[in-house]
Amino acid sequence: MLKGRFDMHTHTTASDGVFTPAGLVHMAYELGLSGLAITDHDTLHGLDEAGDAIAALNMRLLPGVELSCEYAFSGGPAREVHMLGYFIEKPGEELYARLAELQAYRWRRGQKILDILAALGMDIRGDWTAAYAENGSLGRGLIGRKLVEAGYAADTDEAFDRWLSPGKPACVPRLKLAAAEAIELLHRNGAVAVLAHPVQIGDDRLIKPLA
Repeated sequence: MLKGRFDMHTHTTASDGVFTPAGLVHMAYELGLSGLAITDHDTLHGLDEAGDAIAALNMRLLPGVELSCEYAFSGGPAREVHMLGYFIEKPGEELYARLAELQAYRWRRGQKILDILAALGMDIRGDWTAAYAENGSLGRGLIGRKLVEAGYAADTDEAFDRWLSPGKPACVPRLKLAAAEAIELLHRNGAVAVLAHPVQIGDDRLIKPLA
């Protein structure tokens, strides 16, 4: 049983977060949390660093992941959903292989977005991408922040509203697992599967079939 105050959904620079895994752990400590779950998008790369940082702080780390998925009612369009996996203590080769596929696609997608932005007159490509190559974490959140830094948007909300959101000029579809596949994959690796931010999905009908 978990006791105390936990943040159960966080991202680090291993995917699209702002802070390094160690930096996020120390921030949680300074805020008086008992622990936190690291749930980066489609990767487990930040867990080792977070585990090393948290070991001396009398806090608990919940190793996790957030998988990009989709679910479709019979005959209806697919809806994007995200599935959190908690307590990934001993991930197997199958999970690592699937995450590697998702990370590779995420990297190619990020490069396509940068190419589109460059063609639109906003070339923000540069040496900074090399820092994110190892774990394929070139996501829209990072690209949005770079657009802000370059002066093309006032904030990331504007970057998404004008270029990066679905239907906008620089939006490239992401590779998604079927929701049932993601749940089964997490269960086979000893994880607890939890639907992420259901309010943002905007369709409560999804909850019962996914459960």
